[in-house]
Amino acid sequence: MTHFLLLAVGYKLLSDGQAFQHMESWLETSDLPSFYPLSTSFHSASISKHLAQLGNDELDSITRFFLHWSQQVHHEGESLLFDLTSFASQASDLEEAEYGYSKDHSPYPQINMGLLVNQQQKLPLYYKVYPGSLKDVKTLHNMVEEIHMLSIPSVVIILDRGFYKEQHLLEMLQKELSFIIPLSKIHRKLYDTIRTTHRETLESTSHWIVVNGKPTYAASGSTTLPFQRPDKQEKEKKKAKDSKEEKRKDSPEEVISYPLYYSIYLDPERKQKEEQSFAIELFEAQKNLQEKDWNSLLKGQDKKEIWKEQAGVWKSYLTLEKEPKKNSYHVIQNTSAIDTHRQTLGITILLSSSPRDAETLLHQYRQRDHVEKVFDSRLNELKSLPLRVHQSNTMRGYFFVLFLEMIIHNYLLYKMKKGNVNPKYSAKRVLFELHKWKKAIWNGKKCLLNEITKLQETLYQQLGIVMPNL
Repeated sequence: MTHFLLLAVGYKLLSDGQAFQHMESWLETSDLPSFYPLSTSFHSASISKHLAQLGNDELDSITRFFLHWSQQVHHEGESLLFDLTSFASQASDLEEAEYGYSKDHSPYPQINMGLLVNQQQKLPLYYKVYPGSLKDVKTLHNMVEEIHMLSIPSVVIILDRGFYKEQHLLEMLQKELSFIIPLSKIHRKLYDTIRTTHRETLESTSHWIVVNGKPTYAASGSTTLPFQRPDKQEKEKKKAKDSKEEKRKDSPEEVISYPLYYSIYLDPERKQKEEQSFAIELFEAQKNLQEKDWNSLLKGQDKKEIWKEQAGVWKSYLTLEKEPKKNSYHVIQNTSAIDTHRQTLGITILLSSSPRDAETLLHQYRQRDHVEKVFDSRLNELKSLPLRVHQSNTMRGYFFVLFLEMIIHNYLLYKMKKGNVNPKYSAKRVLFELHKWKKAIWNGKKCLLNEITKLQETLYQQLGIVMPNL
């Protein structure tokens, strides 16, 4: 019963986006019961019961599925993507439902799903459910452990900038997991070192490559990044009780170093757009700040704090100066800070745990965008479904069904692309067209198929599916 439930609910979710509604009526239009004779009803309460049983058995059945599935998927490609998506829930009894950062600004508590995706096949490989209050960077710690436990060899984890944290880099390097991740500007020292190292030569024609028909400047190099040993961090905090105490240099035994490889890219077209946008916003901010009544704002107040509050993100690029003779204030540009910022425009720095040429590294990372577009469209549809389950076990079973549905959906997209199906057709449109081919049962025995359309015949051929012959 459970296996049929997963098949039926997953397929219905894929075809019409409604997993539970009118399930029994929908089954009457499907050929599934001829393969799996029904022995129970399929009303919502019955489905919820079986989902709860599945969720309660998560550590056994679902874990065994992941161990088996991971060995089936990874062998066709080395790259894995990890991303986090959130599902809002109005249920009050779900222990995982918590308030946290919501990209779609939902007013409800949410549940986070960490998703691991095979980049080449674009198939979901593994997922985990997290409390809604956890941030992106905190979810990666356990995921690194779980990838290691799944015994997946020869993979590269592709991460976005939101996951950048030195502690996570250290964990992946210690586990000998390969990764690609953009260098965050929060690591200002390393970012500026790489940028200034290649500043003079980056725009040379000798560093020109063409990516997707666009010229891009690229240069590569390596660096050694020191990490403080995790077991020394707490001791270091305890020793820094007195703020006036002279900062002690880390001894060699308290620091561990790993080599990191990087490529730095300068996109001329992007640089031009970013520079134009920055200039327009800068002049607008300068104009708005100049129009303020600074004599009133600063009266009896801390000038530095008021300027930070009023100028916001522009506090470093603009300066407030007083003209004593006229007792007035002028907002002027900080040309040094502006010039420094302009030198970062159009630049991307990718870090890698192993050496790769600049073109290959950028191609691998940009594939992430294509995979994300596929998954974002699907996840947006799934997130639009109200998560109305009210028990954690039912929720876990429901997420497993969503995961299976994503596997089927993305495998269908893979087959459509491989078979050169007209790109104007979505996966849902293909299923809709094939669903129109009906079979009738005559006198309980004889099956009659109605006439197949030219489009249906073409889709069967392009998808590599053997046509039914009844």
